[in-house]
Amino acid sequence: DGSWQPPEGRKGWSTDMAKGEAFNLTAYIAWGLAHAGEPSEEAGRWLAARVADVEDPYGLALATLAFLRADPDAGIGHATAARLAASATRDADGVSWVPAGSTGVGARGHTAQIETTALAIQALLLDGRQRLLAYDGLERLIQWRGKDGRFGTTQSTILSLKALLAADA
Repeated sequence: DGSWQPPEGRKGWSTDMAKGEAFNLTAYIAWGLAHAGEPSEEAGRWLAARVADVEDPYGLALATLAFLRADPDAGIGHATAARLAASATRDADGVSWVPAGSTGVGARGHTAQIETTALAIQALLLDGRQRLLAYDGLERLIQWRGKDGRFGTTQSTILSLKALLAADA
């Protein structure tokens, strides 16, 4: 049907993902396939049929990346990016995106916020219509960088570096 379902009871799999987070898993894989030049039309249709029900910025960022990597002119990708932009959190520290729960790799709290913000920045830069908001998020992301150059976990560091490279491009 175009979706990827997490394996049940598989050792090392994120508990939240195993509870049925097929949307985020499918969006993550669809983004990777599209980035590699092999977009999955089935996954795109599956995501498009469900994205209206997604409110979590983490899922919206992944879906935006999947839609726009598969088809940069996709109206659904730009519409999803607009929803992602509207989900930004503004506070005294700047702009960020706070996920509803843990991420696909099991990050929670502060680290999940870094991952989600990095994904949102990449998605909004790819969209091209929310660049100023993406750069505001980038300023907040840079504040999270540790003295050792990392942004917390390996996953949050990789996604943060990808966001920095996307902004540089």
